[in-house]
Amino acid sequence: MTIHVDLYYTMRSPYCYLSTPQLRELVTEYELEFDLKPVYPLAVSWVEFASYTFNTAEGGGTSVSLGRHTVTAGAAYLEPFGINGEIGTGLIGLQPHKDLVQGIELRDQKGFEAYWKILVTPNLWITHGFQYLWDPSFNPTADRLFIPHFKFRLAY
Repeated sequence: MTIHVDLYYTMRSPYCYLSTPQLRELVTEYELEFDLKPVYPLAVSWVEFASYTFNTAEGGGTSVSLGRHTVTAGAAYLEPFGINGEIGTGLIGLQPHKDLVQGIELRDQKGFEAYWKILVTPNLWITHGFQYLWDPSFNPTADRLFIPHFKFRLAY
């Protein structure tokens, strides 16, 4: 009877490399079958991201971006708990077009976001998370906002 064993293996570890001949012996001697679970180095498991947008559009062109300056930066951990997808967090900064809304002084907005994006099928992503905003630009009556979100993406 074949015994199945999960084998967590990484090419970066000298111990995994040195144990390879003994693993081969175990397979033949005890009728083992290893289910390989590769362990990726942190450089592969973590992805950093950043973006900056400068929007000079005035009038109708602001429908694409309400911010004059928009900055985002963060990091995501790939395949958390062996689940296809990512868990990520990021920082957000937005300086709105000051004359976008007449009679309202729009503030510079700062924020934090955390999310978990799960690949359900090759064509379906489900993402849940939240944003926490300081001095929200388009809500001058609030100093802070907590915004939970749930979204999905279907590609066909």
